[in-house]
Amino acid sequence: KQSPDLYGFLMELRDIIQHALNSKERDEPTRKDFGSTLRPEVFRELVSQLDEVGWELVESIDPSMSRIKVKLCDSHYRSHTIRLVLPPKWPSKPAVAHLEIPTSQGQAQEDSKGGSLPTILERCKAKLDGFNDFWTVSEDFDKWTCVLEPSCPSRTCIRRRIVVKRHCS
Repeated sequence: KQSPDLYGFLMELRDIIQHALNSKERDEPTRKDFGSTLRPEVFRELVSQLDEVGWELVESIDPSMSRIKVKLCDSHYRSHTIRLVLPPKWPSKPAVAHLEIPTSQGQAQEDSKGGSLPTILERCKAKLDGFNDFWTVSEDFDKWTCVLEPSCPSRTCIRRRIVVKRHCS
């Protein structure tokens, strides 16, 4: 769910942090991926970098604050979701970005070169823009031909099985 405003978001964030602290007091496992505590300086750095990225682009942050989904638009205004994974030692260890781009295996590709979150997202946008011609042709192909497989091609799909004639595909 999305918060209607910054105040609502901050209140939800406060509740999540309080819940995590209460869980830790009861010796319940919390924040498995990101470490057992969220240090204030790490939290400040994360908020600062997300301020720089722009909160309107943040789609979701998981309760452990180790996975962030960000919506980016390429130069042709196609919407893409970038999954950022923050390692337990972040920001000293770089975040990893998962992109949905065409590969021969049809899997997401990772960007783990490091840098701040805005820098990583700039690299992701540049990488996405490199596929604009491919996606334009694919969308046109899907629109004007009878595609048998895959039934609902994603942007990672590079192959299509189409109907050529009545008994030929």
